Amino acid sequence: MKTPQLLRTRWASIGAAVAVTIGAGGVLVTHAASPPSSTVLIEPARILDTRDGTDLGLAGPFASPVAQDLQVTGEIPTSTGDTTVVPEGATGVLLNVTAVRAQADGFISVRPANAAGSPSTSSLNFEAGQTAPNAVQVEVPTTGPDAGKIEISYDALGQAGFTTDVLVDVVGYTVAGGGPELTEKVEALEEQVASLASSQPFAVTAYEASVMVGADDEVVASVLVRSPAPGSVTVFSTTAVDDGVPDEELRCSITTGTELDGPYIQRWESSGAGDGRYAQLSGVRTFQANTTSATVYNLVCDQVGAALSAGLVENIVLTAIFTPAEDRSICI
Repeated sequence: MKTPQLLRTRWASIGAAVAVTIGAGGVLVTHAASPPSSTVLIEPARILDTRDGTDLGLAGPFASPVAQDLQVTGEIPTSTGDTTVVPEGATGVLLNVTAVRAQADGFISVRPANAAGSPSTSSLNFEAGQTAPNAVQVEVPTTGPDAGKIEISYDALGQAGFTTDVLVDVVGYTVAGGGPELTEKVEALEEQVASLASSQPFAVTAYEASVMVGADDEVVASVLVRSPAPGSVTVFSTTAVDDGVPDEELRCSITTGTELDGPYIQRWESSGAGDGRYAQLSGVRTFQANTTSATVYNLVCDQVGAALSAGLVENIVLTAIFTPAEDRSICI
């Protein structure tokens, strides 16, 4: 057997152990429960062949829906004699699994031998008479009566008694741990990914077609910003306004409250005729985001004047841009 090749990765039940989601306003790093592991790739070794005249590993063929347990760790029979392909204590195996001449359409499920209940997922699917291979990665129990074993079953889509032969070749395995150096590097990378997410500017935009406003303050548009780190949020607003009554005034302001904020009011007074009844209001205001938080930024408008007829605010666009307090970079 060739010298195994060691690949340093992290696995969770033979799957990625760190999931990173970066979106507007936040970063989520999810850690799986399994510890860091190392993957060892080996020269493929056949440990199961249920065809007549071979019966390697288990007697065959497999009958639907009866499951059988296969020992994969320690010294086991292989096509080249008894040997240790996967060491005891391995946390998972990487396999090529092949269904041969199934009597009926169906699927093979490969899972840890200590799994409870009936299989709810398939590892490979096939039609009657096919020779169908697939790569399979599966966790291996390390303690208890099922230590070092996997469970294999053939299901002829709910029909009992149909059979298929099964071949299994081991192409690698995983072992717990990867040394302090691996753990430290992975943890440092996770921190850098989180830092990268919180160091990037992003924008959130809201649009409203039209809102009628009167004497009472009215929130006409809102955006929610989740600040991933200390920084600033700059909010821009633009609206088209329409009022056919002379001398009435439409006012708007950007604020975190629900009432107009005096020092930041945008004003327009209508002439009440022709193009003078239309105008565009725009504004900009910057807020400090001193801590990681979620804040709602509003555009609030009202109308003042003698008649107090309802004014129209339309084509409302409110955009908030988060900028981190400092520029940080990531090095991998």
